[in-house]
Amino acid sequence: MTDTPDPRFAAWMKAERDSYEAIHQLQQSTQGGRRVAEAEALARISALRREADRRLAELCRTEQAIARVDARAEAEIPRVPFTRPASGAAGLSYKH
Repeated sequence: MTDTPDPRFAAWMKAERDSYEAIHQLQQSTQGGRRVAEAEALARISALRREADRRLAELCRTEQAIARVDARAEAEIPRVPFTRPASGAAGLSYKH
């Protein structure tokens, strides 16, 4: 494994960190939602999240697809018809 990270991965992590920090700053400035959030701050967070999502999608599209395993045929379970006991005796009993 190399010590140099993939630049696309590093860009995605930076975008995630930027959006997280913007959300944290909004949380602090609104005192946990007790004050009204400004529309500009919400728009900025939305743009940062879109950028992070775009970078993640870009990163995932270029990775090699994982080979899928064919579904196995399920074992046939024999069907046993339900029957009642012939006599009026209880089906369950306990004897010492």
